[in-house]
Amino acid sequence: MSCPTLAPLEPLFDGIRANATQNARLVFSCETMSIDAMNGRSWCVTPNQRFAHSREYLIEMCTRAGFNNITHFFDITVRLEQGNPIPGFLVIVRNND
Repeated sequence: MSCPTLAPLEPLFDGIRANATQNARLVFSCETMSIDAMNGRSWCVTPNQRFAHSREYLIEMCTRAGFNNITHFFDITVRLEQGNPIPGFLVIVRNND
């Protein structure tokens, strides 16, 4: 799953919680921005008209969906935009239900 075209994420993660099986794994990537650019927001629209999400918000959404076991949370380059790297996260979590 990739989240650059989704915000807010609550409906998505509520659906994941409702449909996840026991010991399910969830793997997704999201764009982010610097802490200054996020300005304390959970998510925002980037200059490229995509959504960026904060690390804290993604952890909150995983917990909301019952995925409390974060096995990997990597800083990555999710893509290049006109040759410039776009920062993001690769997240791998598992539920314990």
